[in-house]
Amino acid sequence: MIELWLRQRLSEGGYIQGAEVEISLMQGGVSSDVMLVRDGTRRFIVKRALKRLKVEDVWECDPRRSENEYRAIEYVARIMPDAVPRLIGSNPREHFLVMEYLEEPFCNWKEQLMAGRVEPQTAWRAGKLLATLHDGTWHDRSAADRFETTDDFFALRLDPYLRTTASRHADLGAEFAAEAERLVQTRLALVHGDFSSKNLMVAPDRLVILDWEVAWYGDPAFDAAFLLNLLYLKSLRLPPHADLLIQSAQRFRSAYQQNLTHYDDDLDARICRLMLMLMLARVDGKSPAEYLVGNDWETQRGMVRRFVREMLQRRVTRFDTVDAEWKERLTGHGN
Repeated sequence: MIELWLRQRLSEGGYIQGAEVEISLMQGGVSSDVMLVRDGTRRFIVKRALKRLKVEDVWECDPRRSENEYRAIEYVARIMPDAVPRLIGSNPREHFLVMEYLEEPFCNWKEQLMAGRVEPQTAWRAGKLLATLHDGTWHDRSAADRFETTDDFFALRLDPYLRTTASRHADLGAEFAAEAERLVQTRLALVHGDFSSKNLMVAPDRLVILDWEVAWYGDPAFDAAFLLNLLYLKSLRLPPHADLLIQSAQRFRSAYQQNLTHYDDDLDARICRLMLMLMLARVDGKSPAEYLVGNDWETQRGMVRRFVREMLQRRVTRFDTVDAEWKERLTGHGN
């Protein structure tokens, strides 16, 4: 059904010309349908934003966020042209984008990590890239006006991650709610909003950031914390590679700190605290990390809960403490 619908829309928009057009649904995230279109020798991607996301909990957001993604890619291309996929077109009425397909030698960073190919240098590249994005839009009035998208950011990030987790941990509710409110009020730089390994395509001479639909002008701490929390959780899922994953987190932080002009101790502390909250959100929020599965799932969840609670109760905001104590927990868990 979706293939026929899409074929018609692409034909109407002049995106396809050949008679032998193949459309296949790709695996990916929960917020959109992503399709690979083959039109003769041409290949491109169509991404359509969904109103209801593909998760167990009810999670909805305005599909017009696809327009925000188009604007974000277009905007970032002005300062970092190789860091975003090249746009081909869009259909705002049907909420889809048309963009380049990243073929070999590109690899998805998350797929590399989950296959045990952990290269800390890739994390360094990601940290430098993120610093370039934040530095290039710091106190940029044009970006601030264009990406005043707090409603969507709340619906896709603050509510499913912080507020939902708060509702499931009553004793942490006030602290998580306060952090959500702080983020709403902070305006410093353009935030990607889903800066994770699944949204980074890696090639020897290019690193591309996908999925800009949550782009928002706010606190850059969110992006750094978002990626870091997932690297720590992957170290729990992949015991043989835990040391390299923690090294990757450290390399990412070093690159980000060294390349962001505006980095200071307060930003570092915000990243650390928010990262801990996001770790808990990825086990008890609306979008749990899908790779923490199997017979050990409940044990892993319990470990994350205890760790985050202890760190927050002790007001830990230093990564050297987090790294040391996380490694200790991993050892106790059997790594």
